[in-house]
Amino acid sequence: MQIDISSPHIPLYNSLKEYIRATLEPLDHHSGDGIRIVNVRLSDVNGPKGGQDKVCHLQARILNHPTVNSEGRHSDLGVAIRLAARRMDRALSFVLDVTRNRNPKSHREVVVPAYVDNFPMVEKVNS
Repeated sequence: MQIDISSPHIPLYNSLKEYIRATLEPLDHHSGDGIRIVNVRLSDVNGPKGGQDKVCHLQARILNHPTVNSEGRHSDLGVAIRLAARRMDRALSFVLDVTRNRNPKSHREVVVPAYVDNFPMVEKVNS
């Protein structure tokens, strides 16, 4: 699992990068399910005004699934990162469990696109 960190207004010190990697390490147990990249975006919404304005936005890109997003917001950046990581873990568990436990008989027919060139045209596949 690759972790990309961006932070336009918050300085990224090595200690912060290591903290993020350590906090996101528990998400690695989902990597067998096709998680390729987790994008981390840190921001300070209100700047020096204070308040619950530190935001950690996580976006996981999973093979053959839609992207999964989570966000943590708190006055402390470390807490915001932990909140976003916990929410991401729950969201990934839900999305991946739902796709694993689908009942194939409950779905309609899947329309498969026609192949061009030398392959025969396939219009519908029964699930």
